[in-house]
Amino acid sequence: MGKPVIVNDGWGDVGTIFKGDDLGYLVENFEEEKIKSDAHKILNKVWDPKELSEVAIRKAGLMKGIDKYDELYENSILVKNDSNQKSLEASSL
Repeated sequence: MGKPVIVNDGWGDVGTIFKGDDLGYLVENFEEEKIKSDAHKILNKVWDPKELSEVAIRKAGLMKGIDKYDELYENSILVKNDSNQKSLEASSL
C-alpha cells in the first residue's frame, strides 16, 4: 500500500471509486499521446505514501467491503421478507 495505481475506466465501479482522489492515473481513453503525457506526470510527481494508504483504505479497504456486503445482505433479506409477507397476505385472501 501507499503506491499510486494505474487503472482503466469502464470496468465495474473502478472509475467511480477512483475519481475525485489523487490516487494515481485513471485511463479514460487509450490515446497514445495522452497516456505518454500522463505517465510523465505520474513518474515526476512526489506521492505521499501515507495519504495514498489512507484514501485507499477509506474508499476500498476491507472494512468498507464488509460494510457494503452487510448492507447488500440486509437489503436482500428485507426484500425477501417483504415478498414473503405479501405472498402470505395474498394467499390468505
